[in-house]
Amino acid sequence: MMQFQAFVDAPDGIQSDSWWYNIDTQKEPNEQNNTYLNHPREMTTWYQSVAFCRWLTNRYWDAGLLAPDWQIRLPTEKEWEIAARYPDSRLFPWGDSYHTGAANCDEQASGDGPYFLNQTTAVGLYETGKHSELDLYDMSGNVWEWTLTKWNKRGSGSNEINDQATRRVVRGGSFFRRVISARADFRAFVMAAEGYRACGLRLCLAPIGRRELYL
Repeated sequence: MMQFQAFVDAPDGIQSDSWWYNIDTQKEPNEQNNTYLNHPREMTTWYQSVAFCRWLTNRYWDAGLLAPDWQIRLPTEKEWEIAARYPDSRLFPWGDSYHTGAANCDEQASGDGPYFLNQTTAVGLYETGKHSELDLYDMSGNVWEWTLTKWNKRGSGSNEINDQATRRVVRGGSFFRRVISARADFRAFVMAAEGYRACGLRLCLAPIGRRELYL
């Protein structure tokens, strides 16, 4: 939440035309359901997420913190799944079976546990659900995470990128979805222009390639 809010508040941030080329312009941020700065940002459209990545990359370049041939962006669907299942093709970031209380999702709906908070939680709260090898929190549950990949019916092997696709793959499940959606192999989509109450973003650092059309 805090990093994205800096983008919203900055004079050269979300209202600047610099970050909206080749994508639909949606400059007005959606109202947040939970405004705590240590919670994930939700209600963020795919287009706003891409614009934020462009702004943040340029901020890091200007500060000398990032080499000019590297960028901050959304992961592709394939990149997201490789990270979540590393190093042994696990089904959850911690292993192959669900452990009650390991993620912020609806355990009650499918009888997997007693918990259902029905709201976002602070990042880092679910220590037992952390991906220990990569030190990543909330890859299962809390909020769906946007990817660059457009939705298709061919499965997670597709890594196709198209800025104007109207459906984008989201991964990781969310606070009000069943445990099965929090599996690392589960895929869903959200409309790219939709600010969804359980959809946020996770960033990755990557070299600039020919297929990253927006940088």
